[in-house]
Amino acid sequence: MDTTSTATPITVTDGAARKIRQLAGKEGYAEPILRLRVVAGGCSGFAYEMGFTGSPEPHTGANLLRSSGNLHLWNPSQPTPATPWEAEIDNLLDQGSRELDESKRPQFYWRIQEILHEQLPMIETVRQTHFVAHKTILQNYDETTWGLYRPELVRIAE
Repeated sequence: MDTTSTATPITVTDGAARKIRQLAGKEGYAEPILRLRVVAGGCSGFAYEMGFTGSPEPHTGANLLRSSGNLHLWNPSQPTPATPWEAEIDNLLDQGSRELDESKRPQFYWRIQEILHEQLPMIETVRQTHFVAHKTILQNYDETTWGLYRPELVRIAE
């Protein structure tokens, strides 16, 4: 893997730059962070994905789910949870982040999904369709919604 990095700026509107700086500051980052990923697709053969998360790790969505999170879409900018179910989500996020046993962590995040299903504070209306094909000689190839999971394990069968 090429680890060489060159600083190539991307252009965003002044309003978007202000919002990125604001969100980064609330999260305690000295410099604004926004993940940009180049993936296969699009008209030129490549597509760009931007976001504040981007991992199969469930806790990366905490900024959206936590009642005080900067990306919290319902009851925004609340100092304390506005509802009992939001307080439960906050508590579950805390428990999930503290649990070191990976076999015990899913219970916290599944319960969050149940709450979101019951309360419907947001409804996803768009989901990217993603098709991947690979030859059977690739072993441990595990494509997920967020990209290739643990690419370091991919091997070519002999």
